[in-house]
Amino acid sequence: MKGKENMLNVKPKSLHVIGRNDSCFCGSGLKYKKCCMNKSENERRHIFEDINNPVVNEWLFYYYPISQFSAAMLMHARLVTPELTQIASNLTRSITSRGEEEAKQIRMEQNPIQLLQMLGRGLDNINYDLLISRLSEYEAQVTPALIEKLWNTEDDVLIEQGIQYLHQCSEFPLHEIEKLATEAPNPYIRSVLCLLLGFKGPETVLPIIWRQFHSLRSHYPLENYKEWPLYGLDEYGRRFGLLKS
Repeated sequence: MKGKENMLNVKPKSLHVIGRNDSCFCGSGLKYKKCCMNKSENERRHIFEDINNPVVNEWLFYYYPISQFSAAMLMHARLVTPELTQIASNLTRSITSRGEEEAKQIRMEQNPIQLLQMLGRGLDNINYDLLISRLSEYEAQVTPALIEKLWNTEDDVLIEQGIQYLHQCSEFPLHEIEKLATEAPNPYIRSVLCLLLGFKGPETVLPIIWRQFHSLRSHYPLENYKEWPLYGLDEYGRRFGLLKS
């Protein structure tokens, strides 16, 4: 164990042991012995609290664990495996007539703005996958109209289903999403869009997700808004090789 005797003394089992001559976990590029080896636990934690210096690795999720049972987890799961929602909806339709008239209306509607109005109406849950599929037929009209709605809405259903639609868009409106994620007045919208950016954004979106995570964590300590950006950082880290798959 030569060279491994000065390891971090607080770590979950999933984290690798850091030796004196290993690269420091803080991302400085220095060896551990010349960087964070002799820092206190509070000093180590502060590394992950610098709003201007994103550090995404396994240690971030040690200091800020991801909640395994939360609304953010459910939204993340839906984005990872959207086909499961469709399978569940199809199974429900096969054993019940629930939502048939509503589904018929969605199939027949040819006006994309009318279809968009349905998104926040409180549809039967089994029909949202059908509605999003129809909306996707009119991306050129629907996407800018949805973005405009997201600036001022307080409708959680519209927000959540809108995220599902945007995730499936063939033309992802990156610039508009980045602007919403940093400037939207509704903190929930900023929060969930950071999750979406973790899935769809290029490497340049990391500072946006990072700053929103810390901003939402600081300004809303009694809310769970930080959970969506945290999942976004996890997804980003896996996509760009910062975390183990």
